[in-house]
Amino acid sequence: MGKLFSRYKYKHVMYGKSSQMDFEHGSDAQNESTDFTNINTVRQLEQVHSEPVTCVVHVDSGVCLSGSKDQTLVLYNYENGKRKQTWLGHEKEVTKVAYGSHIKSYFSGSRDKNINMWQIDSVDPVLQFKGHDLIISGLAINSVDLYDMFEEEVGNSKYQTQSEYCLDVDNSQMCSGSRDNSLRLWCLSTGECLRQNSVTRNLVTHVNWAEDSDIIAQTGEDKEVKIWDARTLAVVQRFARKQHIQSWCDISEDKMYCLTCSNGFQGNGCEATIVCVKLQHGSSCPSDDLQSWRRNKSSRNNSVLVLMFFV
Repeated sequence: MGKLFSRYKYKHVMYGKSSQMDFEHGSDAQNESTDFTNINTVRQLEQVHSEPVTCVVHVDSGVCLSGSKDQTLVLYNYENGKRKQTWLGHEKEVTKVAYGSHIKSYFSGSRDKNINMWQIDSVDPVLQFKGHDLIISGLAINSVDLYDMFEEEVGNSKYQTQSEYCLDVDNSQMCSGSRDNSLRLWCLSTGECLRQNSVTRNLVTHVNWAEDSDIIAQTGEDKEVKIWDARTLAVVQRFARKQHIQSWCDISEDKMYCLTCSNGFQGNGCEATIVCVKLQHGSSCPSDDLQSWRRNKSSRNNSVLVLMFFV
């Protein structure tokens, strides 16, 4: 209840050279058993929330941001076990959290339908984003690194800090998703909704904005994975509908592939799938799944695309 856990020093046997996966010619690597005996004992951290944790996101080395049913956000250093900051500003439970590395700001979505923006020295939200009709179920920040660009503007007296500059450029935007079937694009300097688009029965479960690109991946309870173009906030690619609700997605660094995962029960569903992003591949993009894994016996609620082997 409200506790964070840390697993460290993983040894990912299944991603070694001996189990590289050849998606063109097929492989039996996904059928091999995985050795988890080298994972160290789980270390239980101090209780930082009074109710269950609903979402966690990585912020920096040894630091994470968590949201909870107790309506709070906690910035926590899990290496030294110290709480760095706690924020309280929602009327209902926190459902999604995100971190904007280029503006050093923290974001939270809630069942109260609102999104709050926080900074390390703030007690109250520095900005609120209002417009969704139902629970916030997806948050993604356009993580363009703009600090180098600031150096070119250092002589411009309009900007006193790097954060002020980053908040004033067009690329500082946030994409949010909701159970109201819509995605919205927000300006991080004003809180203004720049664009919005709805798709019937598209109850959003997660959104992921590929770094330094216009590609947004989104999963939903309609069992589909969609690719959106951030420039127009239009759906540009849909993947074949799966048998189970798609709960999470992540995009590879080269923006070529998208990893999704689904819910399920007792091994039925509970799968992770890699698909091809057409915006990067063009007409050569295959329409079928490139690879699927079905090892879990319960829902996969998150996944991260770390390494991929293609020949």
